Amino acid sequence: MTKHAILSQNENVAYLLTGQERTDHINLSNDLEGLCNLALQREFTHLWIHPSTAIRFELRGPEPLLMAAHWDTLANWQYRDQGAPIEDNHLVSLHGYRRFPRGRSPRFNLIFLEYAAFDWGNLAPEEILRMIADLESKLGVSVGGSPAGVGLRYLQKINEKHLQWLAQPDTDLASIPFDRAARPLIWSRPPSEDEQARRYLYKFDENSAYPRAAVEERFGVGDPVHYPMGTGFNHMLPGIWRVDVEFSPDLHPLLPPPVWSNFEWLATPMVKLLVQLGCGIFVNEAWVFPKYEYIFRKWGKNLWEYTQEYERGTSERIAFKQIMNEPLGLVRSKMFGTDSFKFRPDWNSMIVGSTRANVHRKAVKYGLQGHYPIMVQLDALYYLSDEKLPNVAVPGILDHSSSLGGYKLDFCLEVDDQVRNILLTSSGSRRLHALNELAEKAGY
Repeated sequence: MTKHAILSQNENVAYLLTGQERTDHINLSNDLEGLCNLALQREFTHLWIHPSTAIRFELRGPEPLLMAAHWDTLANWQYRDQGAPIEDNHLVSLHGYRRFPRGRSPRFNLIFLEYAAFDWGNLAPEEILRMIADLESKLGVSVGGSPAGVGLRYLQKINEKHLQWLAQPDTDLASIPFDRAARPLIWSRPPSEDEQARRYLYKFDENSAYPRAAVEERFGVGDPVHYPMGTGFNHMLPGIWRVDVEFSPDLHPLLPPPVWSNFEWLATPMVKLLVQLGCGIFVNEAWVFPKYEYIFRKWGKNLWEYTQEYERGTSERIAFKQIMNEPLGLVRSKMFGTDSFKFRPDWNSMIVGSTRANVHRKAVKYGLQGHYPIMVQLDALYYLSDEKLPNVAVPGILDHSSSLGGYKLDFCLEVDDQVRNILLTSSGSRRLHALNELAEKAGY
């Protein structure tokens, strides 16, 4: 059972808030031992440090011995590359316990709201505690400063009757090129003369594209198996394939390419897309999982439903979206080592590959109706049109705007000389930044 408290300060009065109880005139401690002792004495599992206290700890050299030897702690710094310390590298959280001659204390967590991944530093302590209680009540897991950590704990909770689905394979996943088998779809082209004369620029954005892919896809269970040359492609098997591709002559020049140049390995959803496009496939080798399950299906659907209970822009909705999105990127990281269930580059390659394939299918669908994007950025599609109504500009694209994986209107800009010049002369991040600035000025 968790017990949360927030250490805060208001008008030079330091206070501790636990639920509805407020204790004033707390002595602020600027050393970690004092804060840890406060957590233990009050039996807090989580002690959140509000920015109003101005309590901060920085790493400016090799990581110091944070506390005396009778403490066992794991520090999480703002910048994780401690081999090359960066000025103003702040302590984000501390997890640990105190050792005694005949045992140890309960575990506790210190979380510094100013630097935690949950962007709650500007919220009132009362609101933060209310949100934490709401999150824990719905998810049934503890809430700390990391949305990714909360999301992975919830994944374990959802699959508690099938924990073998999440078991770390005996095979060294880091030795298999999962990280080379999928890339996000980032593409643009200059508008044609006809398109330059059009009146509106639309950006349509997919709702939670990565969670949608996670819900749809099967993920490997157990150990992957190596398949040799000549094996036929099987779209049911999650994994990666080293393939030669004979591209279909029907691929349209005004549509983004389905794969990147000089690719070698492709995740299963990408190969499946190429087959659907009519491309010829020859498998040189593959790493695939003969056993698989829909590991994220219930997880993703539940989290999406929770986000829909709150208005857009609210702290609660943003928190649930972070919990839903951030684990899907974290699993490709070696931050926690390669022997943890949190290291699953195979999961990440399936999610990224599936998202790219889904976005490409969407572009092809509307291309067949004569609507060609001028830019694709991850899961966002950009179109030029003379139509003022978005669902007329690209018919049907907003039909499922409230669903997981549905497309919503992100912005519509009137095409003036400034917009036209950006589309003709800028590219990449500069084009995105300039268009986003104009959209923000327009009130989107």
